[in-house]
Amino acid sequence: MPQGNLAARSVGVVLAGLWSALAVAIALGYRPGGPVDQVVSLTSFVPWLIASAAVIWPPFDPDQRISAAMVWLGILSALLVAPLLTGVIEVLAAGGRQTLLPSLETAYAAVAALATTCLYAALGVCRRWLPGASPVSRLRVVGAMAVGLALIGGTVFGTAALANEQALRDRPLPRSAWGPTDPALEPPHCDEPLDIGPGAQVDVSVTATIDFLHAASATISGLRQGSDEVWTGRREGRFGAGMMSWTRAGEQAWLTLGTGSPQPQAADYFALRGPQG
Repeated sequence: MPQGNLAARSVGVVLAGLWSALAVAIALGYRPGGPVDQVVSLTSFVPWLIASAAVIWPPFDPDQRISAAMVWLGILSALLVAPLLTGVIEVLAAGGRQTLLPSLETAYAAVAALATTCLYAALGVCRRWLPGASPVSRLRVVGAMAVGLALIGGTVFGTAALANEQALRDRPLPRSAWGPTDPALEPPHCDEPLDIGPGAQVDVSVTATIDFLHAASATISGLRQGSDEVWTGRREGRFGAGMMSWTRAGEQAWLTLGTGSPQPQAADYFALRGPQG
């Protein structure tokens, strides 16, 4: 087997592996509760089928420069698929409605990943089935096949995923572990002091992402014993960073902002026990 052919097939194996991992992740983790969850999972294997064609018929040309350009096209496609796989896994791990379709601002990355894979596969298929065609005719067929494969793969998966998400939007919100989700429901009156335990410990960590990109994170850690408490909160991200700490001992309390000095505060500054706190 020529060295260039081996390199092209190796890149095809990597591409097929990445698309296979993406499809398996969706098949195992995509469970938003829509009417066509299984259809979405099945259609996610279409790009893998396209990439597998490059393993069976790897793109190759006797001209080493052209062959190298084809290999670099496959490498570029793999570099585009890898972050797409990471983003989908993060969406699936987050739970909820698990929206797979990216926003219009970032959809170009998914389109480019699929389009370059289709072009790479089309180059190999046309080399195998059109060995005697002229370069111009072969390029025309390659372009038409790549566009057709990309349209088929994107349309089949996108239609199924969009239909599933539209069906989920029409459903009522599920019951929440944190309380009712009906905005018209009036909560019960709280005219009694909140009954709390003798001690508590809290550790909260949250992160926010925008289009699969990290936007901000925040943490809160605290400890309370009776009415004495101490907690620290931190936030950082593209919208700024800051830190705050609160300490209460008996009838004295201090609030610290950033790296500044503790400032005395009223003991019930952050009290949640009503007027008796």
